[in-house]
Amino acid sequence: MATLRSYLHTTVPAPLTDDGVAVVDLRSYLAKIDREYATQRYAETDAPLLYIRIQIGKATCSALIDCGASRNFISQAFLARAGFGPRVRRKTQPTQVTLADDHTQKSIDRCVDGVPVYFAVLACEPVSFDVLDTKFDMILGMSWLHSADHPVNFHDRTVHIRDRNGVLVPCTVATSHTSIACHVVSVARIRDAIARNDVEEMSLARKQQHTYLMEDEADDSTRWKSAKKKRVKKKKKKKKKKKKKKKQKQKQKQKKKKKKKKKKKKKKKKKKKKKKTKKTKKKKKRRRRRIPHCRCLRMEGAIERMNEDEARARFHDLRKEKDGVAPRELDRIWASLPPLDAGDIRGLWKGAAFQTGHALCQKLTEVHWYGKLFESSTDVKPLMCYNEQGELYHYTEQSMGDASLWNVQFRGEVTATMVYDGQPIFDHFKKVDDSTLMGIMNGKVNFVFDKGEHFYFILERS
Repeated sequence: MATLRSYLHTTVPAPLTDDGVAVVDLRSYLAKIDREYATQRYAETDAPLLYIRIQIGKATCSALIDCGASRNFISQAFLARAGFGPRVRRKTQPTQVTLADDHTQKSIDRCVDGVPVYFAVLACEPVSFDVLDTKFDMILGMSWLHSADHPVNFHDRTVHIRDRNGVLVPCTVATSHTSIACHVVSVARIRDAIARNDVEEMSLARKQQHTYLMEDEADDSTRWKSAKKKRVKKKKKKKKKKKKKKKQKQKQKQKKKKKKKKKKKKKKKKKKKKKKTKKTKKKKKRRRRRIPHCRCLRMEGAIERMNEDEARARFHDLRKEKDGVAPRELDRIWASLPPLDAGDIRGLWKGAAFQTGHALCQKLTEVHWYGKLFESSTDVKPLMCYNEQGELYHYTEQSMGDASLWNVQFRGEVTATMVYDGQPIFDHFKKVDDSTLMGIMNGKVNFVFDKGEHFYFILERS
């Protein structure tokens, strides 16, 4: 470029005049070239610059890779196009930047952090920039080159970057164009222009270069747009498929609901018919319903009481019997014993069953029942059992949780009662002596009443 300028200064003639008026002043144009040449960054080289295509948001541009720049720079105009203008902030300490002519210095006090820059489809990196108003939309300097493994080959004009999977992906390199300082394509063309005094011809190369770059940018933007359109179409197809599946599922659910309703109606009709037939049969047969023995006693009030001493003696006699204990005799003992307050029952108590033939007598022996643990009025373990190692544990699965102690009325008397937390069962207690209690199980569960009889048991303080 320097040799070309010296050649122009020696060959360009003086301004042509027509009646003393200058028509074409080539020397003034050369002076303009000299002024632009002095301010250019790459004044001493004709090597092509290396640009790569990037995208920020919906805006694309050609970013200059400059290993001579210590920082990354971006123009305010491109930030506004990309929609990142509001994210620009003021620096606490402005930085001084020396431009390529070694004389011009600028103070940069604005920057933007963490801008997501797409170098390829799956390759995106957050980059921080200083805002510098230049002719370049973006300059990627040494701060970007040092930030990660970015293989750059200026000889082959290739740039690679790692995508989200860690694979090296080539960046789109913009078409090579000459240095900014070069306004003329060849010396021969300039000679012809000087001979013809055609100033417009001399600036034609620069105009052609500019239009070519604009076309290249347009091609890249159309590629991005077409890729976006394809993604949008795929998303729309997926949404349509999801909607169809939802509609099909809803239809299937509605069909199932209709079938269930029909089945329920049929079942109700069958039940009504069965009830009618049962009622008619009952009227015809008029059979007398059998009332359980314990309930008959309560209804008729025919329990014969005895003294407390006699009740205690009879209690100890019946507990020794291994079979055939009569529930009516146990009811007489219960009615003769004094009630008990819930606050008087604490600690671990060993249990045993009166052998009345109740189904629970066999079940409790199968689970190795030991007794009950009364830690407080709200913390009771109703089913303490032995494990295979002979250790005590609370069998919560059978008892369905813990229990609590209350004073509840039973058969006309208020006495201490254990209420199960997980099922409607009540264990009523009466006092035999300071270390012995008599218990009756009551409730709604089926196994509480066996053949119409309660379950009677004993508790001894251990």
